[in-house]
Amino acid sequence: QFQQVVSTIFENTPEMSMPDYIPEAVKRLKLASAFRGYNPGVLDCIEVSHDSNFMIVDDAEGTCISKREEDSFRCCMCVNPDNNEIVLLPIDKKLIKQRVGGMADGAVFDEQKFVFLEFKDQAQGNSYSAIEDTYTKASSQLTSALHLFEEKLASNSASVNFTASVDVSCHIIVSDKFPRASALEQNMMLLFAMSNNGVALSFDKVISFHNPAK
Repeated sequence: QFQQVVSTIFENTPEMSMPDYIPEAVKRLKLASAFRGYNPGVLDCIEVSHDSNFMIVDDAEGTCISKREEDSFRCCMCVNPDNNEIVLLPIDKKLIKQRVGGMADGAVFDEQKFVFLEFKDQAQGNSYSAIEDTYTKASSQLTSALHLFEEKLASNSASVNFTASVDVSCHIIVSDKFPRASALEQNMMLLFAMSNNGVALSFDKVISFHNPAK
């Protein structure tokens, strides 16, 4: 199913990226106000897509939408059957630079759903301890991003209760070549939710933005 989705991407129209346009999802969370003073600002970082399927990868310059077929083994796949307006925000290396302790790579979201992304597609996972170290670091980086956004959005310039306004979750993305440890993943998902007021952690590289209410 994943490969079927990948194979349809390359016929889609190009994604939309308009620096002067403010997507509704950005307005709803007042992200531009919350991160005012950052250089580049939120609106200078985002990409916007209405494509029914698109891939997200993390490159040297940050998280971005990709149409390269060779990226399919390491990407996060977004499924958007209603062609809603989906926003990609690169965080690490773009909006937030050189933060001590690390930071999630990016986020993809609409007006109802907000997903933090941490890519570990270069990780080897040669042993159980290496897999655990990879997952632990990724979890820490996602937690840092979650807490930063909660803090910034709650500030006077925005006054938004982040996790009450949208369905927030976090995803760790590994490549198809990375060995999986399901018991470890289940344990980390439980601990993450317990430590972050119920915010879910997932290892699924497919994110659906299907909204039955619309």
